Amino acid sequence: MAFIRYRKIGNNEYAYSVQAYWDSTLKKSRQKTTYLGIVVDKDKGIYKNPRKDSRGKELILDFGDTFIIDQTLKKSPLYQVIRHSFGSFANEILALSYYKLCSPGAMSHAYNFYKGNYINQVFPDLRIKSQRISEILKTIGAENVMREFFTQYIKTVTDKENGLIIDSTALPNHINTPFSMWSHTDNNIEMSIKFLFVTTKEFGHPLYFRYLPGSIPDVSLVTNTLQELKFFGVKSSFALLDAGFYSSENITKLNEADLAFLTRLPSSRKIFKQLITEVAPTIEKAHNATKYNNRILFVKHKEVEIDDMHLNAYVILDPIRKQRETSKLLSNLLEDDLIDDNTDNALLSKGIFILISSDTIETTQVVPLYYKRQKVEELFGIAKDDIDILPLRIHSESTLRGYLLINFIALSIYVLLNTALGNKYRLEETLSIMRNLKCKIYND
Repeated sequence: MAFIRYRKIGNNEYAYSVQAYWDSTLKKSRQKTTYLGIVVDKDKGIYKNPRKDSRGKELILDFGDTFIIDQTLKKSPLYQVIRHSFGSFANEILALSYYKLCSPGAMSHAYNFYKGNYINQVFPDLRIKSQRISEILKTIGAENVMREFFTQYIKTVTDKENGLIIDSTALPNHINTPFSMWSHTDNNIEMSIKFLFVTTKEFGHPLYFRYLPGSIPDVSLVTNTLQELKFFGVKSSFALLDAGFYSSENITKLNEADLAFLTRLPSSRKIFKQLITEVAPTIEKAHNATKYNNRILFVKHKEVEIDDMHLNAYVILDPIRKQRETSKLLSNLLEDDLIDDNTDNALLSKGIFILISSDTIETTQVVPLYYKRQKVEELFGIAKDDIDILPLRIHSESTLRGYLLINFIALSIYVLLNTALGNKYRLEETLSIMRNLKCKIYND
């Protein structure tokens, strides 16, 4: 459904056509806005659009959003990395990255954004229509180009870091590539590829990505990823991993590589049930209490031996979560009259999760350290919701690599801008407000 939205700025009133539509990928309603012009006669729907001259060239451009992106990026080492890595394609890469940040959508719409934005003055005469974009993505998706980019880029974000956060997500799609396979995604079974993402531990800077067939389990990814990062000169001493990466093979190899780690123990493991039995009955003691984000948790440390390795287990109880999960379980069991001798054992694990580490960590610090991995999940959300990495519409492997690389660069710029803004402003709101700053173009 389309409607006209009016905005009063100064002495003029401006008209915009707003088209509402349902985004089936993001499962939410969205809007596409088209500028119509200055209102001449609102009742008759007559508008004057001074943006274009007689040759169709736009004379009034969106300015503020890409101006602050461009000025901030030029102060960052990432700007020179892009210039050096992509050579004659650098302007196209920058323009497409700015587009993903300011007007996320299909790459086929990038040229329309380019025509109406200040970036056509910063990067004049770019050919970024749909077919040309496919050629660009294929070129930058070549293995040697990507290797050159990451060789240069990683140097700029690892000087002060020695820890990694590794996580993965599924990217659903219907593209024709051997990497697109049936897998579980958010409680559904869909065709997808697996997108593995690595960030620095302290500040959450995007560091590296890999894509793999959607059917490959997470436990097989860690050691290969660490080997690739080692090739790029990453000398990490700590890895923060989600439960999906837990396996005897992974923790053994991490231990052999003398790489410290912290990961969540899956509840299906025998050692999990053993620790619940031993620790849960006595965990709610005052000396085990700690505070995280204004919530009281109980944390108990216990040394364990797993596959001949001496490791540290941290049993963590969240009382609020325990109350919720206990209430739900008992309500269901009472309703169906299913309470038996096993119920008390089932109640012991409610509200509890267990972390495993090769290092001894203060019980007050282990939970804040583990939840640093939320930074990766936040970046996944940004990539999917704000940069519109989905849906994937790419049909060759090299083009897919190029497309994911553009999104990785856009995400890196996003983090750069967000860091510059601090906590006072949200980046999405900032870009939206700054877009209201226009510029006029003159012949001279």
